[in-house]
Amino acid sequence: MDVKVEDIKEEKSGNTVNFTDSSTNSGTAILNNHYNIPDYILENQQEYITLLKQQIEELKKENKKLKSGK
Repeated sequence: MDVKVEDIKEEKSGNTVNFTDSSTNSGTAILNNHYNIPDYILENQQEYITLLKQQIEELKKENKKLKSGK
């Protein structure tokens, strides 16, 4: 399938979240999350974010122009 083992298996420690339930003053939970997101997906998302930021700026300019009545 042309996929390296390193791309599939990743040995990183998970994120630990400790919380206390303030309504009962008890309870602690530890969550271990392991994510392996391919670089091409992250790059694609970053490009999309950049595109959205550009569109927001264009819409802000258009909105300002429309509000000024020009």
